[in-house]
Amino acid sequence: MAESDEISETDQAPEGSEAPKTESAPGLDSPPVGIQERVDALLERLEPADRGTGSCVALLRSLPRGDDELWLWCLTEGVASSERLRAILPELPPPAIQERYTALSGRDTFRQAFGFKQTCLEQAPELDAATLDHARVLDFGCGWGRISLALLNQVDPERLSGADVLAEAIADCRERGMPIRLEQIEPLPPTVLDSGSFDLVLSYSVFSHLAERHFLAWMNEMYRLLRPGGRAFVTTRPREAIQWFEDLRHSGEIADYARGAASSFEDAEAAFATYDAGEFCFDPAGSGGDGLVGFYGEACVSLEYARRQLGSLFSHIDMVRFDQHHRFDQNLLVLTR
Repeated sequence: MAESDEISETDQAPEGSEAPKTESAPGLDSPPVGIQERVDALLERLEPADRGTGSCVALLRSLPRGDDELWLWCLTEGVASSERLRAILPELPPPAIQERYTALSGRDTFRQAFGFKQTCLEQAPELDAATLDHARVLDFGCGWGRISLALLNQVDPERLSGADVLAEAIADCRERGMPIRLEQIEPLPPTVLDSGSFDLVLSYSVFSHLAERHFLAWMNEMYRLLRPGGRAFVTTRPREAIQWFEDLRHSGEIADYARGAASSFEDAEAAFATYDAGEFCFDPAGSGGDGLVGFYGEACVSLEYARRQLGSLFSHIDMVRFDQHHRFDQNLLVLTR
């Protein structure tokens, strides 16, 4: 989702403020030699009727499934250098709009999106290319659509949905030609989406910002939306974020987009004690206005808390820590219905 009286992928703090540096997903640091020629060959094979505006789905279905190097190049260097790709692929928002959500833009924000996607899929090795191509997937908190775009070389666009509470985010995705189902939702569930309608739900940097009431309400909705055996992948702030925000407060000049994080968990000792007791650790200080005050801020959620509170819903709950995947500065909760 995005920012406002609504749940969102938006980070008021920079991704990684005072956090350890993260690594890119395998093969995403720089484009390999010959990739433009490969894309040109794919474009040439499109039928003449598919070569103009609106042929995004035709191109997607011609892509090698799961070739993240090629797809990342298409979304970044490709659209910058090729008029034909720009005519086919969804338009990207200006860098300032991209940065509003995660303080990143261009290849950096997509490397993070692809790293998140790859980390999720590594937790479900049974999802081979054929299975994933036919999976029904929800990007919960889609914002301007970077996670959805990262998924589109592996998930059929007709089976991919994006949901956000921000009307402007959904309208923007539609105007830019995102070829997926888009749904504006309310700040609290239920949604109009059908029960058991998704195999996978992915949510980056949404549950890491919700107050407990909203966190639990949306977890119940995740359960309702997933088919039996389906999985939800949601990120949460790690325990270490409490110290990162403390360090940020004492770092000198603080960027505007980091002020929310810097004002969070000012009583770090109390926050650590709450987290270590297995309780929900939340500070609304980073909500930044826009109607978010009271339920949107910074949330550090432990595996102990998740298992205790959500164990009656999900058959299996696990966590991949940020210092295990090294791709973004949040932990990944894996919940199986």
